[in-house]
Amino acid sequence: MYVCVQNQRKASAAAGTSFEAKESSLAEECDAICRLHGVPVGAPLPAQLKAIDTEYHQLLDKGQSAKADHVQVLFAWKSKMATQVF
Repeated sequence: MYVCVQNQRKASAAAGTSFEAKESSLAEECDAICRLHGVPVGAPLPAQLKAIDTEYHQLLDKGQSAKADHVQVLFAWKSKMATQVF
């Protein structure tokens, strides 16, 4: 029984680490897009969302719909993060 509980703890810790890594990756991608559009890291959220939206529309205009879809996911994630209470 002890081994089973220990394995569950390891799995939970690994899942938490994976989640944190994904969150960090999404944040880094958003920051990179913002920098591309002249918005500094740590700028107000509306400015960040506008930069991400601009990137989305530019990709659509270039016919890069797969990349635009990914940027749309980033926009949704960033918006969701803003509404969460910490």
